[in-house]
Amino acid sequence: MNAQPHTATRPSQRILAMGIVLVPALLALTALPAFAQTTLSGQTPGGAYYRIDVPASWNGDLVIWNHGLSMDEPAPDVDLGPLAELQLGEGFAVAASTYRQAGW
Repeated sequence: MNAQPHTATRPSQRILAMGIVLVPALLALTALPAFAQTTLSGQTPGGAYYRIDVPASWNGDLVIWNHGLSMDEPAPDVDLGPLAELQLGEGFAVAASTYRQAGW
């Protein structure tokens, strides 16, 4: 008797394979960028600009983005950092500011 490998897939195996492929794809579609419900921004009397984004589902915690040294002149478009969308999506408020002047 010559045994041949069984190559036909069962319906349950096809459903499992489709689930393995489709579930992560659907989860990726539902993980769209979170946008802040409230944005507070302005300029201090000393000249530094600031921005605070608070999500609708705020968890009560605040992340402060510390950007490091910058030789750029202060501008009103404050960068909240590379992880802001993720942090807002997790319910954290995110804040950042510029320096009041360029250089030291």
